[in-house]
Amino acid sequence: MPLKAPDTILNGPHLALFAGAFISIASAVIVMLGSVALRHFALGNVVVAIVTFGTSAVNAVAQLIMLGIIYVSVATHPESKSLNDVRFVDGKFDTNGRQFTHETWACMMGNLYLTQEPWSTNACSEYHYARYLTIIMSVAGAMIVGVAYWPVRPVLFMDSKNVADGKA
Repeated sequence: MPLKAPDTILNGPHLALFAGAFISIASAVIVMLGSVALRHFALGNVVVAIVTFGTSAVNAVAQLIMLGIIYVSVATHPESKSLNDVRFVDGKFDTNGRQFTHETWACMMGNLYLTQEPWSTNACSEYHYARYLTIIMSVAGAMIVGVAYWPVRPVLFMDSKNVADGKA
């Protein structure tokens, strides 16, 4: 896909999706290990509790930020509906300085230049699904906070005597 201007395609939303997935996986692993440690090895360890719950909270906030980045980027850089806005000149696409996300570019290529860019139909639907997946990742981030809260609550939110006695 030859472009006249190399900065036509914005990589921010694409990278935000990968960052959100990585943060979610890392948070889930840390919460799992922290929960096991609090239950079996480190009863009443406040540091483990703070790291476990803090990681889940950071993940939930990060997922909402990634969701916002992706949806705002797609909304502010919509696909073009006219062949006059994006022209194929001298073997390169000229966008007249407009920028597009990977999703809007793929969908636009499918609508305007499908004969030249047959890959665009599948890419457009896959980018749509990836954007919708950020909603699921945000819900999962909130669920991880709930999962992290359960083993952490006796350590952080109850009296220390019960925790020290192992009655939490």
